[in-house]
Amino acid sequence: NIQHMGKCTEPDYDGMIRFWSSAKNPDRTWLYQTCTEWGFYQTCETGTQCPYTQGLHKVEVDLDICSKAFGFSPTQVTYQIQHALAIYGGSNIQSSRIMFPNGQIDPWQANGVLESPNADEPVLMVEGASHHFWTHPS
Repeated sequence: NIQHMGKCTEPDYDGMIRFWSSAKNPDRTWLYQTCTEWGFYQTCETGTQCPYTQGLHKVEVDLDICSKAFGFSPTQVTYQIQHALAIYGGSNIQSSRIMFPNGQIDPWQANGVLESPNADEPVLMVEGASHHFWTHPS
């Protein structure tokens, strides 16, 4: 079971696909960019040093979601991500007018840009802040 709005509910894969497939869903842009540019899939492979439950969520699940929500095949997803990495430089991004904000206690900080790649791409470290601290105030 999962909690939603203070109540336990059964996970519903088809319902989740309907949610991500809806053009009225404003959160869909994040998933679209994940399927076409970032390839940011949170997996924990069996036999790795990942500290979470291993083997529970595999990249095939994410590729299936991209396929069902947008009609992209795994081959298309891989191609699009490689294309975006080639254009933007991946972890060696070189551009201008980009700021990389990070929270000092953000659990995702390890995936952030922590050193400025060049003079036109500053890094901002927000003291005491965590993930989405300044974008989603409570």
